Amino acid sequence: MLDEINVKNKAELAAINTAVLKHRRKSNLVAWGIAMLVIMVTAAGLVMTRRMAAKLESTARDVVKTREREKELNLKLEQEVVERREAAVKLEEAHDELEQRVKERTSALSSANRSLALEIEERRNAEYALASEKERLTVTLRSIGEGVIT
Repeated sequence: MLDEINVKNKAELAAINTAVLKHRRKSNLVAWGIAMLVIMVTAAGLVMTRRMAAKLESTARDVVKTREREKELNLKLEQEVVERREAAVKLEEAHDELEQRVKERTSALSSANRSLALEIEERRNAEYALASEKERLTVTLRSIGEGVIT
């Protein structure tokens, strides 16, 4: 009987062993499939990561270039603002200088106008005096002939 049980047990063990081997092969195939899937996903992830890194690097370069251009433009604008302020100061100084010149010229012209007005008045008076003297001499010359005859 023990031999029968041993044979039975051996048959059952062989069947179990066959089933385990069958399942092990399936498990190995599934494990290999999962491993291949993991490798493919990892490779795809690596490729995508590299592409994203390249895009990120390109974007970072563009940002750096943009900031450099921004700095250059800001410097140019600052220089232009300084130049315009200096020009405004010079323009204001020139305006003040011109105003002073206009005041001086206006003063000189007013003085010259007063002098000319006085000179014109003096000439009118001299002309009036000359005309009066001329009339007196004319009357005297006409009267001389009568005085000589008398």
